[in-house]
Amino acid sequence: SRKSMRILKQLLQFSVHSALKSIHLTMAYFIPTRKFLRVLMKAARRGVDVKIILPGQSDLRAVAYASRTYYKTLLREGVQIFHYQPRVLHAKTLVFDGHWSIVGSANLDSRSLNYNYECGVGILDPGVGEEMERVFQDDLKDSSPVREEDLARWPLHERALGTFFSYFRSYL
Repeated sequence: SRKSMRILKQLLQFSVHSALKSIHLTMAYFIPTRKFLRVLMKAARRGVDVKIILPGQSDLRAVAYASRTYYKTLLREGVQIFHYQPRVLHAKTLVFDGHWSIVGSANLDSRSLNYNYECGVGILDPGVGEEMERVFQDDLKDSSPVREEDLARWPLHERALGTFFSYFRSYL
């Protein structure tokens, strides 16, 4: 229902606002709403370790290109971005301070949070959080960091497509 989707959005924003040490996200598709983007960058500015693992290769190129349009802003605000290398990534997990986790079907994009009927489970348990954090760190070992200088090396046509697709982010 619309109400449960609104609650999921509020849960995500509240979790980011409340994080004191770390926010570790693994997402298959990442086209955040402006509000979520602001909340995430605000957390990084206040010293929270914000890391996002995204697919190095995506099964939806339009989404991947649109996602990249946010990288420069995020990197400049202190958010660290990594591309997962071994295979296409479909995980959707969030771990806050190593003890609060959200696992579900929702990506951090308008389509998931506004149109699709997604679900997420919040788990407040140090044991589960520890395991989720361990999995995140393992995935990090198989990921390459994205640096600001890497952005300029991406082909011009991919950057142009990203800008174009970002105008349709609500539908991707």
